[in-house]
Amino acid sequence: MYMDSDRYPMKSFGDTFFRVYGKWARHGVNLLQAIQLLFTVSILILSNGQSISQISKGKVCFVACLVIFMAAGMVLGQVRTLQRFGWLANFAIWINLLILFIVYVPKISSCEFG
Repeated sequence: MYMDSDRYPMKSFGDTFFRVYGKWARHGVNLLQAIQLLFTVSILILSNGQSISQISKGKVCFVACLVIFMAAGMVLGQVRTLQRFGWLANFAIWINLLILFIVYVPKISSCEFG
């Protein structure tokens, strides 16, 4: 079934459902995906706001922690290109390897000699 073309490319699941079932299916799928995105972002804000609240040991209001994470996400989420963030990805890989070696390499002091 050839539904994709150069002239009318399919960019979302809504386009696929539009070509199979019609306009009502496209709107339904787009609405469901919008709700899914809302829930996903809400879960991220709640869980990371709770982390900030636990780190502050209750000294900062929980709602303020949510607003702090939401504002940080809005600022950092405005990335237009990932070209300048290559060093960050490289740094993350090296940090992961360092943690792996720190955790899994047996400690010499715990070994018994003789």
